[in-house]
Amino acid sequence: MPRVLRFLVFVSLLGCLGQAGAQVSAPLRVGVPNNAPNLFINQQGQADGIQIALLREIASAERWTLEFVPCEWTACVDLLAEGRIDLLPDVAWSEERARVFAFHRVPAVHSWSQVYARSGSGIRALPDLKGKRIAVLSSSIQAQTLPGILAGYGAQAVLMPSASLERAFSLVADGEADAVAANHFFGDHEAARQDLVATGVVFNPSRVYYAALPGRQQAVLDAIDRHLTAWRADPNSVYFATLRQWQTDGAVRTVPSNLWWALAAAVGLLLSSLAVASWLRTEVAARTRELRENEEKLTTILDSVESLIYIKDTQSRYQYVNGAMCRMLERPAAAIVGQDDEALFGVVQARMARAG
Repeated sequence: MPRVLRFLVFVSLLGCLGQAGAQVSAPLRVGVPNNAPNLFINQQGQADGIQIALLREIASAERWTLEFVPCEWTACVDLLAEGRIDLLPDVAWSEERARVFAFHRVPAVHSWSQVYARSGSGIRALPDLKGKRIAVLSSSIQAQTLPGILAGYGAQAVLMPSASLERAFSLVADGEADAVAANHFFGDHEAARQDLVATGVVFNPSRVYYAALPGRQQAVLDAIDRHLTAWRADPNSVYFATLRQWQTDGAVRTVPSNLWWALAAAVGLLLSSLAVASWLRTEVAARTRELRENEEKLTTILDSVESLIYIKDTQSRYQYVNGAMCRMLERPAAAIVGQDDEALFGVVQARMARAG
């Protein structure tokens, strides 16, 4: 009898090991909606963009195999919810999404939403959107948040959900919509392509993550956190190099394929000289200053409005508050950031707010 038991335990362990091995070797299926320059399928049919480049670096270090699945945004969200893909990049965190999906702790990138329109539209501030037809990506963070923001200004508008961001921008270019709301990464890129302009309407600063189903890919999310934490602590890391690379004009990505070898040879020769190394350091410093200036401009914009604007992390702790929020609480931002609703408003009010 003991021998039989030992044999059964041995067979059971082999089965468990086989399952574990299958899980480790299985490709990580990654959804790729078109949201350049964050992520998209390039002209060569390959997944590309900021968050794809970062994920490839992590996958190389962790020995993951990546399988990219092109899909429209709403289809990608459905695929993730159904477990037919394992990871979806470029997901802005919200309390509603946190109830459905799992997120890592450190944001992949920071973003905000902006409104784009045809030149001469007269749209300069949120009240100017009253009665306008505004194209948005279906199920996007803009579609979720913009109606509430406009209601606060008494500026109801007609939202026109679209299956893709390209289609949403085309609606404005073709005169079927008055404006389009999108994340600024894609918006700046697509507006130039479709002869639209950025308006002064900026809203909903957000933190963007890779999302998974709860309990399915926790080891993957933990690994993403480890790499992002290490990278963001090093100004010379691949993280900042990738951001700087994609801050340049997208035309760099459209160089004809027959010129790539010549371009690579030229770059190799240039990088061999100390003079060019010194120039590169100067360029990096300049780009870093530009990024900081852009952040300061955004902070100035957000502090100039009377709307209460804030960002919470996945534990509902405040990570950013604008001036209006500080004035309401009569506290400086440093005394609010890192706190949750219970610490700021008390247990009873915090529970009432969550229930509402």
